[in-house]
Amino acid sequence: SDLLKHPQSHFINVRSMEILKAEVPGVYKGIVDEMPNVEEWEGFNFGGSVLSSSRFSSSASSSSGVTAGGLRGSRRLGRVIHPVREPLKVGQSGDAILVPHNETIIESNLNAKHDNADIVSTCRPAHLAQNKFVSLLLDEARRRLDELHKDDANKGNGNLALEDSISDEYLRYDEEVTHISESKDFPSQQPIIVIETSKGKTYHTRYLVAADGVHSPTRKHYHIPMNGEASIQDLINVHFRTNEALSKLLIGNSTTNPTSPKSLNERNGENHQAMLHFIYNSKLVGVFVCHDGKNGDWVLQIPFFPPFQTMDDFTEEKVRGMIWAGLGIHPTNDNIASTINSNDEYRFDILSLRPWTMSSLVAQKYVNDSNTVVLAGDAAHAFPPAGGFG
Repeated sequence: SDLLKHPQSHFINVRSMEILKAEVPGVYKGIVDEMPNVEEWEGFNFGGSVLSSSRFSSSASSSSGVTAGGLRGSRRLGRVIHPVREPLKVGQSGDAILVPHNETIIESNLNAKHDNADIVSTCRPAHLAQNKFVSLLLDEARRRLDELHKDDANKGNGNLALEDSISDEYLRYDEEVTHISESKDFPSQQPIIVIETSKGKTYHTRYLVAADGVHSPTRKHYHIPMNGEASIQDLINVHFRTNEALSKLLIGNSTTNPTSPKSLNERNGENHQAMLHFIYNSKLVGVFVCHDGKNGDWVLQIPFFPPFQTMDDFTEEKVRGMIWAGLGIHPTNDNIASTINSNDEYRFDILSLRPWTMSSLVAQKYVNDSNTVVLAGDAAHAFPPAGGFG
């Protein structure tokens, strides 16, 4: 399923983590165990490239024949740090702290005046790619279904082992709703909702929670309009994976201990790690999302402008050149669009290119006229990433 391939969203807020910890502790633990070290994602960087320097803008040559930071505008423009290493305390601001250029930052700025205050929550926000989060939820659903079936078996109501065919009957994953209708052929005070799926199955229900995305077929079936701005910005999402050598170069001063007492100034120096890299240079204006720097999982978001541009304008060769330019690495002959061959030290693979439209929409109502269907998630409201935090 595509849900298990493309990273998509990645930030999980404190309230969501609290719910997960209380209701599905296995998923909560999985998130904490699998997410990257916090120093990889506590900051946002702004500059000419991912490898922009806050102290110099000269090129650093590599024996592999590439240069780092050699593009015009490759200087670091700014960096912000978010207070996510420890749970927030009462009275402490959750806003990011702007790191002044070339100035020493004292770590206590993050917790000044709040050392003795109570914590707001036992949880911290998390950073984990949505496809990994979905995988954890799917594993938890299967585990719970297995437990329920074993309980029935112990009571003499079934077999001890949960067969895949039985699991598929109860856990309907990777199955798309293709048609919704209402039937009054059943003796009840309200119509029965009839659901047909891509696997040829038909289901009948009195109530339906529709969490079928921003393009919700369910919402459209019940003619519920969306209010707001349907197209704030069109972007191309490029999912790519870096090899080990390039990953090490990009994440810079990494540590295996996410609670290391390294000072904020040390973390700001030549540390290139950040959740988001806002890049501005002559070859690229875009945003790199570092989903997992250690394992090389990245997404580049490139603005494009239909109808003046289409996806056909963004060939893999062109996008590859934009990635090299945004990372701050390119062949020494400045032909940044050329493909680095397998003998070179730094490499990446493009896994997917797909368009995405940023919108800000809210359904005119969250329930249908008969109060039997409830919209949830993106089907009810679609927010830009900056306002999502969920």
